[in-house]
Amino acid sequence: MNALFAAGGDSLSFLSQFGVEWDILISQGLMFVILAAILYKFVFKPVMKTADARQKKIEQGVQDAMEAQRRLLECEKQCSQKIAAAAQEASEIIAKTKNDAKAMLEKASAEASQKSLEAIEKAKGEIASEREKMKSELKAELSALVVKTAESVLKEELDAEAKSRIAKKSAEKLEK
Repeated sequence: MNALFAAGGDSLSFLSQFGVEWDILISQGLMFVILAAILYKFVFKPVMKTADARQKKIEQGVQDAMEAQRRLLECEKQCSQKIAAAAQEASEIIAKTKNDAKAMLEKASAEASQKSLEAIEKAKGEIASEREKMKSELKAELSALVVKTAESVLKEELDAEAKSRIAKKSAEKLEK
């Protein structure tokens, strides 16, 4: 190469010996730059913009899917908690209802027993009252019979004091 430089001439003149034509090379270089600029502006830039937008959409979709999955798991957890709480509440309501029913049954049974005892006591009172009434009627009738018998045996009429005394003695004997 030093030999070429030493020959004196243009330093790039040796390229013309290999068939390089400078005016065509420069015009082709210029056309390449213009074509590259046009392709960059109208093709590569929109394609890259679209690719970036798609990449962002994909990333957003992945994030949304992960968020949806997280929310789904959270909802499932809340649902299972609510179901467990509802089941617990239902069992408490059932237990309370059973206890209330048992208490009502016991109360009704106690009331029925109390009413039957009251009815028995009332019947006993009525029977005792009726017995006393019958006794007093029987005493009155027997006293009257004893007085009549005494009058018929004595064949004379007794005064009120004698009748009273006889009736009283006969009633005392009946009570014994």
